[in-house]
Amino acid sequence: MCQDEASEKTGLLLDKCSFEPSAEFMILKDEAEISVNNDYSLRFDRHVTYKFFKEKKIDKQIAESIFYPSPFFEKYYRLSIRTVELDPTSKALIPRDHSSKITSTHIEQMGIKVKAGALLEVSYSLNFPYDEKVPDWRFQSICPTETSSIKIITPEQVQLKETLESPYDGIEIHHNDESAKLFRLNNQNLTLRISERSYQLSQLPSALAESFADHWQGSARMHMHIVSITKGADVKEGFVEGQIQRIVETL
Repeated sequence: MCQDEASEKTGLLLDKCSFEPSAEFMILKDEAEISVNNDYSLRFDRHVTYKFFKEKKIDKQIAESIFYPSPFFEKYYRLSIRTVELDPTSKALIPRDHSSKITSTHIEQMGIKVKAGALLEVSYSLNFPYDEKVPDWRFQSICPTETSSIKIITPEQVQLKETLESPYDGIEIHHNDESAKLFRLNNQNLTLRISERSYQLSQLPSALAESFADHWQGSARMHMHIVSITKGADVKEGFVEGQIQRIVETL
């Protein structure tokens, strides 16, 4: 899910958002992948690239759009945050890594400034226990988004249900169910049927302000939850109720 140099240069040369020309910044690509770990927990990988048309500090709204899957910084690993600029003379890429400075999801406090024309690239991974609520995938953000996509890869022992909510047409959906594939699960190498589903939306406008006050109601997003997992002869179900109870207990 990493950006290649050609894509970065194309993004750096972009001077405005074609479908929302007044935008001060936009998301060029927001990609996520959900997969299953050896212990049945879910792994969430994300790579997002922002393009800034005007110089801007990373503020609270941008920080929230980066770290919305979890407010707990300690859950994030393989975290990378960098800016990329284009040398006006040589046209060479100038990357600057900010990852070592980040100690909290409140990165607005770091005073990181992104120059006009530059890119902000963020990538990270998180793990979610199978009985913990999986965060929604937000296809839309606080700024216009060129492409937003999510891929879900699950073995037959893990039944995960996704529900897409979108007021927009043109979603690209691809399903692929392999007949057999070697998969590491519960400390065993098993031959399992693997399901891959991917969803992509393009040229999405900025989410409306009222979406923030109403938990993104009306915006394009995907709900996900585990229906059941199978460990040998043991089938565990009823996770939705358990996840709701966990949320209630933390309020």
